[in-house]
Amino acid sequence: MPVLTRFLWQMCLLGTGIWLGAFIFISSLNTAAARQVFRIRGEFLRAVLRQDISWYDTNTTNDFASRMTDDLNKLQEGIGEKIGMLCYFLGTFFISMIVAFLYGWELTLVLLCMIPLMSVATAITTKVTTTLAEQELSAYAKAGAIAEEALAGIRTIVAFGGQGKEADRYVNNLYQARKSGILRGMLTGITGGTTFGIMFSVYGLGFWYGVKLIMDDRESEECELCFVGDETDPS
Repeated sequence: MPVLTRFLWQMCLLGTGIWLGAFIFISSLNTAAARQVFRIRGEFLRAVLRQDISWYDTNTTNDFASRMTDDLNKLQEGIGEKIGMLCYFLGTFFISMIVAFLYGWELTLVLLCMIPLMSVATAITTKVTTTLAEQELSAYAKAGAIAEEALAGIRTIVAFGGQGKEADRYVNNLYQARKSGILRGMLTGITGGTTFGIMFSVYGLGFWYGVKLIMDDRESEECELCFVGDETDPS
């Protein structure tokens, strides 16, 4: 019981330390990312306002607000806690590899043969998600541009009875965005299921080969000599 009690308190202290470290870690990164994005947003707007008149003739500004918001939100996500998660998972990967090779190099080598499959599945998932997300964002930007254009000239549109036409233009772009979103969700689910299927296959392979190694070790000459020595021990 004293050993279990000491182990329990050690795990509680370790869990509390991890929780506090993760809270400080993520809060600091998110705060720094929010401040950087706030500054970038102001600098970007100042840079746009300093452009010559000819720049506005060759660049579309109707979707400026939606583009800037979406792009900077993605930037904030990328430079926030995800950097910390990247460092955490990389550290976990390398430490796990070292421990695995130290305590069971045979089992580790067998399981490493599945890493290429998981890498390919992850790469496909990332590529599909990124491509369809760009298409969805482009469709939403076009729809936002149409809405801003219609609201800017609402008097002219109402005077000529063009409300239905503008609404149809807006809805058509939303249909494309919805189509891209549904396709992205479906393909993400398929590729994600494939990735988890490979992962569970790795678990099954590890359990099977681990048990095989244990049984083979019990049948080895060294292990049989240990059992014979225990049986012949007079004590």
